Amino acid sequence: KPAYDESQEVKSQQLGHSLFLREEQAAIVKVQELVSAYQTQDEIQDALSLALPAEEDAAGALAQIYGIARSAGLQFQSASVSSQGARAGSSGSVEAEAEAETPAFSFQKPIGAITIALQLSGSYESFKEFLKLFENNLRIFDVRNITIRPGSAIGGQQAGTYGFNLSVATYYQVKQ
Repeated sequence: KPAYDESQEVKSQQLGHSLFLREEQAAIVKVQELVSAYQTQDEIQDALSLALPAEEDAAGALAQIYGIARSAGLQFQSASVSSQGARAGSSGSVEAEAEAETPAFSFQKPIGAITIALQLSGSYESFKEFLKLFENNLRIFDVRNITIRPGSAIGGQQAGTYGFNLSVATYYQVKQ
């Protein structure tokens, strides 16, 4: 009988060790999943920072617009920048609804806006290409207003050339 009791004791210890080992392995897997999720969040934040920079960066926005205009074959005439400051929520009439539905403890960061008034010139085909490239740009730009004038109205430029006045908004994350 003592050998039986001793074997039961050994089996009990082995069972306890194996249960402990399974629990530790499950904990390790959970930690690895959390680390992976955290790394994914960093990647998401990096991507978000490209579309919605962490600071105003009006110079960077103008550089992107200038590059897009040149790539599309448009001449960059002038630009003026104005900052609209920070606001919580989204733009337009949806903003009031979002503010009404957003609890006071919301994790949403306020968003600042920059408005850029542009004057460009070139062909209508180049302007369409500009809008296509602009739409596919990583940084978020909203074209709010477009005025198109014939070339004769912009200082006697060549036939087929137009003047384009645009009002564009771009956004950034406001540091709190």
